[in-house]
Amino acid sequence: MNLIKKISLSILSIVIFTELGLQVLSFTYSHFHNPHPQSKVLGVTDNKNGSRYKFMFIGDSWTVGADAPPQKGYPDLLHELLTKNKIGNDISFINLAKSSNNSSEAIIEFSRGYQQFKPNFLVALLGMNNGWNTYDIEIANNELNTNLGIFDSNDDSSSSTIANLIKKTRIFRFYYLAKFNLIDSKINLKYGHPETKFDEEYFKLYGEGKEDEALDYLTNNYQLAHTYDDFFRYVLYHFSYNLDETIRYLSEKQIYFPEKITSEFNQGKHNELISNVPTLLNDQLSSLKKISQKNGITLILQTYPCLENDIWKTELNKSIRIIAKDQNIHLVDHEMLFRDKYNSDDWNRILTPYHVNEEGYLQMAKNIYEYLMNNNLL
Repeated sequence: MNLIKKISLSILSIVIFTELGLQVLSFTYSHFHNPHPQSKVLGVTDNKNGSRYKFMFIGDSWTVGADAPPQKGYPDLLHELLTKNKIGNDISFINLAKSSNNSSEAIIEFSRGYQQFKPNFLVALLGMNNGWNTYDIEIANNELNTNLGIFDSNDDSSSSTIANLIKKTRIFRFYYLAKFNLIDSKINLKYGHPETKFDEEYFKLYGEGKEDEALDYLTNNYQLAHTYDDFFRYVLYHFSYNLDETIRYLSEKQIYFPEKITSEFNQGKHNELISNVPTLLNDQLSSLKKISQKNGITLILQTYPCLENDIWKTELNKSIRIIAKDQNIHLVDHEMLFRDKYNSDDWNRILTPYHVNEEGYLQMAKNIYEYLMNNNLL
C-alpha cells in the first residue's frame, strides 16, 4: 500500500511540476510567429531603440495602392506627410495588405506579424472583398482565438467536466500552442498569393466593361495562373460564385480538372458567409480590438471612399461605422469626408475602374493625418 502511495505521489508531483513549468514555456512559446521580411518596412528601422512610432497597415488592394504609381498609395503618402510635418524620421511603416484579401486574410497577416514588428498603430481598411471571397475564415478565427488565449475554439458545452478541466491546464495549452505554431500557422492561405500579370490583365479587362473578353482571357491563358486553384477561383468570381455554372462552363471548354483543385469550395457555406458579412466583421474586429489593447496598439478603422451610388460599398461602410461606434474604435470616415470635399465631376476625375488615382490616395492620407493630429494620437 505504501508503494502505491509513493508511486501516486510521485506521479502527482511530476504532473504538478510539469504544469508549472509549462506555465512559463507556453507563455514564451506563444510569442513565436513567422516574421515578415524587413523589405516591407518603410522608414527608420535600424536606430538603437527602434522607431518611436510604428504603423502597421492591413487590408486589400485599396491599401496596396492599386491603380496608382508605385509608392503612391495612401500608406506611402501618409508616411511622407508625417515625416515632413510632424515627427521627422522617427517613424516606420509596414504594409501587409494584399489585393483581393478579405477581412480574414488581412487579419491573418496582422496575427503573423505584430509580435515581431510591435506596432504602435494598426490601420485597417477591410471588408470590401468579403462579398465574394470567403476563404480562410476558419484559419483567421483560430489565430485570433489563440492570440486571445482561447485554446479551444470548438468548445462544446456538453463536454464532460473532466474534459473541460483538462482543456484549462497548461499541459493542454502547451500542446495547443505547439500544434498551432508548428502546424496550424504554417497552413498556406487558400486565396492569398503573389499578384501576377494573369490576374492584372483579367481585372483590367473586367474593369473596362469587357466581361466577355475577360472570360476569354481566363480560358485561353489558364496555364499562366499562379495555380489551377487561383484560375478556378477567378472563374468562380466571374460567375458570381455559382459553382454549378462554373463547372459547366469549364467542362464545355474541356479545361475542368478537379484533381488539380486542392481547396474544395463549399457553395452552401459560401452563401451563408456572404449573407452575414456584418456579423463576421463585428466578431473579428471585436477580437482585433482586444488583441490591440492587450499589446498597446492603437487600432484605427477606415471606411472606403465612396461618392457614387454604390450600394455594396455604402452598406459596408455603414456596418463599419456601427461597429466602430459600438466598440469605441477610432474611425477615419473617408466616405463622409470625400462626400464633403468632392462633387460628382471631381469624383469622376479621381475615380479608376476599381479604386482612386494618386490624387484620391493623397486625400485618404490627408484624412488619416488630420485625424491623428486632431485626436492627439501622436
